Amino acid sequence: MAFPNPRPFESEPPSQDFSSALKLLQQSQRQDSEIALQALERSKQYATLVVSLGYAGIFAIWSFCVGYLPHGVSSATALLVGTSLALFVVFEIMKMFAMQTVAMRLFNSVNLKPNVHDLDGLLRFVDEQKRRQETAAEENFDLSKKLIAIWPYFFFPTVFFGFGGMFLLFYNLAAHLTQALPFFPA
Repeated sequence: MAFPNPRPFESEPPSQDFSSALKLLQQSQRQDSEIALQALERSKQYATLVVSLGYAGIFAIWSFCVGYLPHGVSSATALLVGTSLALFVVFEIMKMFAMQTVAMRLFNSVNLKPNVHDLDGLLRFVDEQKRRQETAAEENFDLSKKLIAIWPYFFFPTVFFGFGGMFLLFYNLAAHLTQALPFFPA
């Protein structure tokens, strides 16, 4: 995927006109923000994949060991990992709903058919279409910023509870295998 030129000044010499230079600066800042958001989105997608695989692994180990562990240990592990999973799923559902809402608005705005009979009407329709696309792009950009802003409030508790359940399970599995450690919680 090619990134847009983040520095339009390098390919186009700035105009002597202040408003043109300001417009180029705003375009450059916007492109820098979009590149940063794309990088954050990719890192979040990678984190989502790692977390998903972690859940699959921890639940597989837990289901294999549940018969060897005291009921309290199994329940505490399930509670911690289940809470982590619930937080993860809630965020992903919120993200999916928000992204689909923006996508539907974009689809509805670009799927309009012109009902014009002259060149001026067609040009007005094209201008309106361009404004709708710019508005949809702004909405998508704003949504990405909002999702990235709330993501840590879900991610860090998800990791905390997930690792808590994993460490509890591994400790108690070691206690079962070695019989030298006490189960926790007893």
